[in-house]
Amino acid sequence: MPSPDGKTPALSLYGDPTGSSAQIDPNGLAAVYLHPAQMHVATAPCAIRTLLGSCVAVCLWDAEAHVGGAVHYLLPRGRHSHGETGRYGTLAIPALIRAVCALGGSPGSLKAKIFGGARVLAGLGPASGASLGDSNAAVAWELLAAENVPVIGSDVGGDRGRRVLFHVEDGAAWVWRLNGS
Repeated sequence: MPSPDGKTPALSLYGDPTGSSAQIDPNGLAAVYLHPAQMHVATAPCAIRTLLGSCVAVCLWDAEAHVGGAVHYLLPRGRHSHGETGRYGTLAIPALIRAVCALGGSPGSLKAKIFGGARVLAGLGPASGASLGDSNAAVAWELLAAENVPVIGSDVGGDRGRRVLFHVEDGAAWVWRLNGS
């Protein structure tokens, strides 16, 4: 599937980057807005934007193969059901790894960044005090470690949401914290 600019080979699961979510980032790259439960993977320069609260975005890339992508999941764990893969970290992260490798990434060359996992929904979490955001972030760390994917950057936790911009080809990322209310 071509990207919004018609030049960037891309694989977009759980969403259509050719719709109203396609934009251009400040550097002139084709930009895809990642909604909750969506994943986007590309083999050429592309920017992925998303907005996170308790959700987590895992950004993954192989700098040698110039391929990468991101997934934005809502809940840490869940069972597979048709069309639900992007909702759960335990399903979405392995799907992202498979998709990046299917487009030429090498498992031994992958690097990751993790964003989100804020405590924005008071009262949601086990009695131990862990919030939904904490649980979402913990799953990302756990699964990436199990796959031997080094996490070289993160901005997780806290009580404020984030806007994230991720460049697929080199792993560059920018994070803006949202103002609290």
